[in-house]
Amino acid sequence: MTIQGIIFDFGQVLTAPADLKTVTEHRTEMAGILGLKPAELWPYLFEGETAMRLMTDEIDWDTFWVEILKPKGIIDPDEVRAFADEVFKGSEIINPEMSDLLEELHGRYQLAVLSNANWSEDELAAEIAERGGDPALFDVIITSAEAGFAKPDPAIYRLALARLNLTAEQCIFTDDLEDFTEAAAALGFHTFTFTNPAEFRQYLKDKGVLD
Repeated sequence: MTIQGIIFDFGQVLTAPADLKTVTEHRTEMAGILGLKPAELWPYLFEGETAMRLMTDEIDWDTFWVEILKPKGIIDPDEVRAFADEVFKGSEIINPEMSDLLEELHGRYQLAVLSNANWSEDELAAEIAERGGDPALFDVIITSAEAGFAKPDPAIYRLALARLNLTAEQCIFTDDLEDFTEAAAALGFHTFTFTNPAEFRQYLKDKGVLD
C-alpha cells in the first residue's frame, strides 16, 4: 500500500542538542548524582510507570519529581527542585537536517508529531517554533497529556491514524525508542527506530518515499 503519512517522535528525533559536548558532559554529571550511567539517565526518568503517569496528566510536574527521585534518596524539597531545574540545562533545537527533510516531505505526505509529553498540543507547537522549527509543516500534533494515552499504548497510535484519516499500512512511524516502534509495528505501521537523520533519509529512499 502506498505511503501517505509519516509520524515523528519529538525528542531525540526532531530535536538535537545545540551543543552536544556540553549536553553530554552535563547529563553524565546528573546521572552520577543518581548513581546511574549516562545512558541510563533518560530511561530511568522518562520511560517508567511514574513517567507514564506524568505523560498522561495523572500527576503534575512537581509530584513526578518527588516520586522519581525518592528511590534515589533525594527527598529534601529544595534538592528535588534543584535537580528538576538542572537536569534540562543545555538547550535542544530542532535538528537542521530534520528541518530540511520536513520541508522536502511537506505537501507530498501528511506529517504528524506524536510525543509522550506533559504539554498540550498547542504548547508542543510553540516548543517547535521556539526551537527553530515550523509547526505549520505538521498536519497533526498529538501529545500524551492531551490524548490521555502514552506510547506504547495502542490507543495513542490509533488516535494518530484517526486524526490523519489513514491506516497503519499507509504510515511510517519513527521513534528513537525501540519499544515504541515495536508497538507501532504490531499495529501494522512501517517503522524505523531512529538513529540519525542520514540513516532515516536512506530508509525513506529505500521505501520509495524520497527520490
